[in-house]
Amino acid sequence: MHSCRIPKILIPLHQLFTLFHSIYMRQSIYLFFLLLLLAIGTKAQTIVPSPVVTEQGKTVSVTYTGLPQNALLCLYKDEALLPLRTIYNVTESGNGSFLTESTLEPGHYKIRCEQNNIALDSAFFTVTDHPLQRKTWNICLLTDIHVMHPDLVKNQGTAYTGLLNSDRKMLAHSADVLNALTDSILSYRPDLVLIAGDLTKDGEYLSHELVLSHLQQLKEAGIPTLVIPGNHDIKNPNARYYDGDATYPARDILADEFAGLYHDYGYGDNVQRDPNSLSYLAEPFPGICVLGIDATRWYDNLSIQHGDAANKTVADGQIREETLQWILQQADLAQADGKTVIAMMHHQLLQHIYMQEQLMPSAAITQGDSISRIFMQHGIHLVLTGHMHTSDITTYYNEALTDSIVEITTGSAIAYPCPYRLLRLSAWGDEIDVQTRYIRSLDTIPDFMRYGREEMTRHIPQITRSLTFTMLNRIDEICQSSSTIKDIFYQLFGWLPADRNITAAMVCQYLGEPISLALLTHNEANEHLKQTDTIPALVQTGMEQMLDKMMEEQYEPYERQIRIKAIMNLFKPQMDALLTSMLNDITYYDTEFANQTDDLYIRLLLPVSQRHTTDCLSPAETDKTDKVWYDILGRRLTAPPTQSGIYIHGQQKVFVP
Repeated sequence: MHSCRIPKILIPLHQLFTLFHSIYMRQSIYLFFLLLLLAIGTKAQTIVPSPVVTEQGKTVSVTYTGLPQNALLCLYKDEALLPLRTIYNVTESGNGSFLTESTLEPGHYKIRCEQNNIALDSAFFTVTDHPLQRKTWNICLLTDIHVMHPDLVKNQGTAYTGLLNSDRKMLAHSADVLNALTDSILSYRPDLVLIAGDLTKDGEYLSHELVLSHLQQLKEAGIPTLVIPGNHDIKNPNARYYDGDATYPARDILADEFAGLYHDYGYGDNVQRDPNSLSYLAEPFPGICVLGIDATRWYDNLSIQHGDAANKTVADGQIREETLQWILQQADLAQADGKTVIAMMHHQLLQHIYMQEQLMPSAAITQGDSISRIFMQHGIHLVLTGHMHTSDITTYYNEALTDSIVEITTGSAIAYPCPYRLLRLSAWGDEIDVQTRYIRSLDTIPDFMRYGREEMTRHIPQITRSLTFTMLNRIDEICQSSSTIKDIFYQLFGWLPADRNITAAMVCQYLGEPISLALLTHNEANEHLKQTDTIPALVQTGMEQMLDKMMEEQYEPYERQIRIKAIMNLFKPQMDALLTSMLNDITYYDTEFANQTDDLYIRLLLPVSQRHTTDCLSPAETDKTDKVWYDILGRRLTAPPTQSGIYIHGQQKVFVP
């Protein structure tokens, strides 16, 4: 039997434990004193807003300590990637305080300390909406809800994921958004709900049924609804079932079916109907008429399911001559009876950004500016629209600048940032308060606004490619119209890749960042309130780098620089005008009708007929302690008015002769 001897060099277990414990304790003591020294030598960085929840119209006091000298304190609203224009400088001591502006919009705000574009510390506060003060008539305005019935997805697969990846609308959550909208409406209990078209994904009968089930809930709660069709809602060959890797046709509806399904929501017996379209005139309130205008071209859609030889959808909008005459006749009759007419249609009537007709030719109806002036002459001064999935308010004038029409266009409820509107009308309908609300959370997605921004960001390359193809197609049309222009173009741009996918990919590569920032900010609306000054420089740098890369195989560096300079000189004026219009929220830019209007929270005063001027005060009767004057659009004047018209002064309507 062999014995096992333990070498003497081995330390007994208890002694080994004692040794490790001694080393650990010494290191812990050293670490403690090191952290203590660091704490003594380092100032604690804090940013403290007070209160953390406040109402719109009030300020927030922000105190900070221990921040780096020359750092900046920036305010970000909700999920915006760009800060507000007002930026606060940290004092030399790193300690200080400031008051936020009282004009902050409702939303969740982040105060972020930044130095050299690095975020150092953050704090948060919330500005709540004003408590809702009901006026004579209270309206909830929705548009582009694009409801997709869940039963249209038979089985998950590449067909359905391909749909979601190709569409920036959050179709997978449209039913949940509809639930959230219905809950909000039932909570607010407006006098009327308006839905300005694109009720469904693509006109599926199932999707229409789902929408109708929610309208029935509102009806049973005593809340009436008026709807109009959008370009997706009728005779749409894109109505499909999604089954694994395949799709097949789903039942859609035709125009007569639309009117029948929505009989209780604008197409009943108590309205005036246009025999040539799905337009109608309803009077939901005494003296207030809603003119639902059908400007969609469902009659030009083609569908194999309905016996056509091919499938085709038309996104453009137009008001046909016979329908326009019917609209004007109805407006004249209403005005003769002393009634106010509010128009609602899916497509935009007016131009909202510079070069809109070239970049987004299907955004507004054909000859919209001309028709808007005709509307003014017949007493139509307010139009509610959707279609482009952005929220914007613009005004257009007659040539003498004595009359105007306002368009309130509202973004899609299932595309970032998922807005809807609350409109509060005076008894005459000449005064309207606009408040914008958002679907911020769903039961399935608590932070739905952030999710929406991420989803839109994911789809921006696709939007960029689409815009690139639109511009290249437009250039083709111009070149085909003139051989001289074609020769000049190919002298300048003969080096462009023949494959347009390559051009679009390079646009995404070199201009992706500024395009993403611009589109997200544009969707958020009130772009002029944000710090967008860096975007034009990013665009210019990106364009120059892209052009240099495209030409590097054909020209030497010196010749490339000459050509790039020539191209930039040719396009920069229009590029600057587009960015100025878009990022400064200026509609009809570089015209005598240029205007910048709050897109989200505003009181609008619409032109009124002569019968109402007797109810206005004279300047002598107003409150002399209030020196502030506002024009008919609710914009503050720098001096008392000198032109005849209706103004606001001392919280009263004033007629200046």
